[in-house]
Amino acid sequence: MDHVERAALLQQQLINGQASADQSQTNSPTSAPLATPAVAAPPSTRQQKTPKSSTPSLYDRGQDTIAYSTGLAVAFGLWLAGAHFTLQFLVGIGVNLAGLSWGQWLIPIAITACQLRLWPSTGSTWHRWGLWLAVLAFDIGTSCGGIAKTAAGRSFDIFSGVTLPTSGALLWGLAMGVAVLFAFIPEKLARWSGAELLAVWR
Repeated sequence: MDHVERAALLQQQLINGQASADQSQTNSPTSAPLATPAVAAPPSTRQQKTPKSSTPSLYDRGQDTIAYSTGLAVAFGLWLAGAHFTLQFLVGIGVNLAGLSWGQWLIPIAITACQLRLWPSTGSTWHRWGLWLAVLAFDIGTSCGGIAKTAAGRSFDIFSGVTLPTSGALLWGLAMGVAVLFAFIPEKLARWSGAELLAVWR
């Protein structure tokens, strides 16, 4: 083998060795491709919505305050009307309330307290039932009599005009219905309105 053939054989061996080395690096499990540099995402141009506040505004609180205060005023007006008829009944049967001055209003207050606090349940004794029913009947009865006496024959400019009868079942039916309203509605309405009003400013 001459010098030229030896040189060609050596060059061929070098080329084969380099190819084997490149292939082994490619198939190696520990080899990993070069990491591509991360490119920062462009800032979003879309505006984020600001979450609405759950706290009611001063305007909403003001409107709620007016509404629930009106409920309290209506409750007090109904209670005052019922209390007035009760006191008028007592005066009519000869009870001297003038000497009590403002203390006479303790009578309807006591009636209201009995109706609220003595409300009987299934396990209540006959004493509780008897006292509650007696107070309730007195409250409704005095209011009914006072309403019938005051409203008999009255005309009211409401809707197209309403004139109440001077006597009869219709007058007493209306008086009884309003009297029951006076007995039960004011306290319930006052409790609800007062609780809602406190919640507005809590």
